[in-house]
Amino acid sequence: MGEQARPLLVLSPWDQVAPRVYISIGLCFPFADKARGVAIAHMKRSLEGLARQRPDFAGTLELGEGNNKCNVLLRKGGPASEIPLKILSGADIDFEATYAQLERDGFPARAFVNPQLAIDGTLSSRQPIPVSQVRVLFIEGGLLLLVDLHHASADGGALGTFLCCFANQTWLASGSQPPNPQVQPSNLELPVRVLNAVGGAAGGGGASFEELLKGCEEYVPLPDPTGPTQPYMPGSMPDIEANFPRDGRIFVFTKQRLKSLQNKLYMTGKFPSQPSNYVALAALTWACVATTRLELWEKAARDSAKAVTRPYHGKAVWFTPVDWSRRAYKKEMEQHFGSSTTWAFTKGVNESLLRNAYANIRELKRPVDEEADSNLKMDALAELAVHIQKAITAVDEPYVDQRTELFGGAPDIRRIGLAFDPRIPQNLGFNTWTSMGADAEWDIPGVSKSKPDAMRRFQAQWSQPGALIMPKKEKSTDYELVITLPQHVIRELLKDKNWMQWVERVIE
Repeated sequence: MGEQARPLLVLSPWDQVAPRVYISIGLCFPFADKARGVAIAHMKRSLEGLARQRPDFAGTLELGEGNNKCNVLLRKGGPASEIPLKILSGADIDFEATYAQLERDGFPARAFVNPQLAIDGTLSSRQPIPVSQVRVLFIEGGLLLLVDLHHASADGGALGTFLCCFANQTWLASGSQPPNPQVQPSNLELPVRVLNAVGGAAGGGGASFEELLKGCEEYVPLPDPTGPTQPYMPGSMPDIEANFPRDGRIFVFTKQRLKSLQNKLYMTGKFPSQPSNYVALAALTWACVATTRLELWEKAARDSAKAVTRPYHGKAVWFTPVDWSRRAYKKEMEQHFGSSTTWAFTKGVNESLLRNAYANIRELKRPVDEEADSNLKMDALAELAVHIQKAITAVDEPYVDQRTELFGGAPDIRRIGLAFDPRIPQNLGFNTWTSMGADAEWDIPGVSKSKPDAMRRFQAQWSQPGALIMPKKEKSTDYELVITLPQHVIRELLKDKNWMQWVERVIE
């Protein structure tokens, strides 16, 4: 069947509203350099098998025309379709570190920020782009496996599915049975029950797009079709942060220390059960990062000969993507592959609560000393954590229905933006990739182990300020949190003993 003869699928409203970029993850393996040719041939066979197993992975994406000009369309791969494989070396992209150096340094995040690794995810009606592609970067003593999956067809959970399917094909290409051959989700269309529920959404029943948008507070209309789902950042960058390039560090937390924090929060009586380590870490991070940024703003205002504009009005917002298929329509969504990511956000948090939460942290003596801290008041930090937990638990079926109707009724979905500005000091975007396939087992010639030593986000430049928990193996007791901030804020955060007492180590 020819390229144009294969049918086009209009992706679901939740795929349509996803950012139109590639999600890129890198898996780091030690590698025997002499096996390069064999490894490349093996990778090609593995991807050929994956394209046969999952024609959608070997498909292409494009924008429609006419009434569909704003919509993303997917054309599945045919018998001759391939998942693109690109072979790179350190000489090709100015990657100087050896694998031994990366391993010694803990695979620092900055090593994987490289403009030469940029990949353009722009969609058009004239030039289809691949749903997925794989890049293999050979460095001295190592193989870096870069997997790119377009966000318009998948979210982080779906990327984990892709990695598991790809890993299984590396075993099949060797004539071996994969260690974990379970069936992976493959239904690209939203279940009928999810789509049929839209009429009962809050504010539904023929509500206008403008009315629906008002009911979804995390979204705002963008002045231009530069979205969808891009932060709305009006005006110019605030002066103080524009003068500093962005930088990042990986802060490593142990399960033991987070457990101690969970216990302290629970002891306040504000939680019916112990909060999750995710909620505890998010509250700790938000209080410390926001307070550091706010104090730097105030110092700049004192030291400046001219007025330093405070680009906010006291309100503080914490934003996180949530996979709603784990909270709503769980049974119906079991076999769905695609984007099911919505945004959870806090309400009612202000600068004062953040500062008081930080004051609670400052009063702690030692993170794991329960007895010494048993009489301390942790109410502000606990209240901050409650706001975070409420934001996540607000995601239920009516929440999903209302947004499904919003996206389906958008005149131009590219004009839907996020009501979130990461430049504002007390705002924080927080995300997790913990379940993104870190335990998938691989069989690659020249690689002596079946699981990667590390998984890292590959990006052309540092992202906007925020925090991201990296993929985590199930048996690991460490949590790697990548924090991206203006350079001067990172420096101050590293000097903050109240924050650093919770950190096991820093990967520079």
